[in-house]
Amino acid sequence: MDLVLADAKAVGDPEPVERAAESLGARLVLAPVAVVDGTPRHDPAALGAALVPVLGSDR
Repeated sequence: MDLVLADAKAVGDPEPVERAAESLGARLVLAPVAVVDGTPRHDPAALGAALVPVLGSDR
């Protein structure tokens, strides 16, 4: 997999993260994947939903 999947709220300014991902040969994909209670964890359902389009793409 050549992407970095991150929650936009956790990333803040996406530009530095996008540059870091590109330096590794990856692309940045932002999606709401964090749990809503604010703890630093992924929501399993949201993570699965975010992965469906990126796993199905040819990019």
